[in-house]
Amino acid sequence: MTSEPEHTTTAVMRSVPKPEAILRDTDWASLEHLWGPAGDVPASLAALRATDPVVHARVVDKDLNCLRDSNGVSPATVPAALFIAAIIPEPSTEVEGTYYSWDGPVRGERRSLLRVELLEWLASLVYDTDDELYAKLRRRGEVSPEIEAMRALRPLFFQAVAAFLDDATPAVRHAAVMTAIFLSEHSDLAGHRPALAIRARDLLVTCERPRYYRLCAISGLRAWGEPYEDLMRPTDVLPPRPTEQGGSPWGDAVSIDYQQPGCRDAPPF
Repeated sequence: MTSEPEHTTTAVMRSVPKPEAILRDTDWASLEHLWGPAGDVPASLAALRATDPVVHARVVDKDLNCLRDSNGVSPATVPAALFIAAIIPEPSTEVEGTYYSWDGPVRGERRSLLRVELLEWLASLVYDTDDELYAKLRRRGEVSPEIEAMRALRPLFFQAVAAFLDDATPAVRHAAVMTAIFLSEHSDLAGHRPALAIRARDLLVTCERPRYYRLCAISGLRAWGEPYEDLMRPTDVLPPRPTEQGGSPWGDAVSIDYQQPGCRDAPPF
């Protein structure tokens, strides 16, 4: 994972590597994140396997921003995303903490499980490399090896997320469904869309907030030609995606309600 040729190997992985192997075998010192050398990333990732909710919140709300700031994808983002996918089932992610909330017109805090936060982080990253924005980047000649690697890894990420699609905890289940909807854009995952459509409709029935969960479900159902209008509410209005006329595919086209710390265009979900 230290160079462009190694990125291409991610496309043929059959399962997510063990988290300790990712930390050990990745040459982090040779990689960069969006703010500079990535030598600080392993310690932040390893802290997610501990049980301190204060540390978890610091890593999720602050330390990981260097991997996705302004919707960019860095060389260090690829192994970090694999690590996060690998630890989602671990007991440490069942710890509840207080996290920054970016849902609704008033920003603040929310109580949440680390597992939910990591699923949301992965969903945001997948959204940042989806087909629509990828096509714009290709037209601009701005597709990086890291973006290609993240897109190739979508079936692998789906393996990690699928285990929680029917989780007994609604917050986990809803976060997993949202993440899986974005991942299922990959052609190899098309066969999962009918089952995801059932879960997306269930989400619209049972999930009040966050609002971006509902918008994600509606977007997926609409893209797949599945019914959703009967479950819509007046607040279920999809914000526009950035236009190429704005000068960047990561422009300021969405309202503040949908913005995440460190991002100019957070997923409308």
